Amino acid sequence: MHTPPYVSNQSLGQLHIIDISAAKLVKTLDICPTPQPPATSPDGTNVFVSCGDNTVRIVSTSSNTETANIPVGTGPGKPVASNTHAYVSNVSSNDVSVIDSATVTVVATIAVGLNPTTGVFGTGNQYSSFINNLYVPNRNAESISVISTSSNTVIATLTIPGQPQISEAAVAPVLSSVGQLLFA
Repeated sequence: MHTPPYVSNQSLGQLHIIDISAAKLVKTLDICPTPQPPATSPDGTNVFVSCGDNTVRIVSTSSNTETANIPVGTGPGKPVASNTHAYVSNVSSNDVSVIDSATVTVVATIAVGLNPTTGVFGTGNQYSSFINNLYVPNRNAESISVISTSSNTVIATLTIPGQPQISEAAVAPVLSSVGQLLFA
């Protein structure tokens, strides 16, 4: 299934659905105040949008309509999504909300460091625990919280001294020339 791009418009509180092949706007949803950049589940069924009113909206890609409005922590940032869950770093409440895609409820709230930003999933293979982790940079804590996505708990905190403004992270693929590395 081909999922078209979904683009947030923070100024107008809208989510735009674009048909790239036709180079046209398909639909605009008045979604919420101050929508963050959206995340699409890997299977292409749901789009998650964090909002300035401390909620996450779920949009079905089959109908292009909002299907859920879920309260989360304070100051939610851009979500990241798997096929079963979405993870939202809440910059002001210093935690991560875990949303179950099937039940459309918050199933865990995980305390992390000061001012967390958007997490990144580890990559790996069936023999690596790296793939089961979410790495969440803590912008003002000189650290990265490592969350197990199977237990929804912090399993490690990576300290990065002298780096008080970590804002993004990336994971090198296992088969890359650099091996399994986390870049911050």
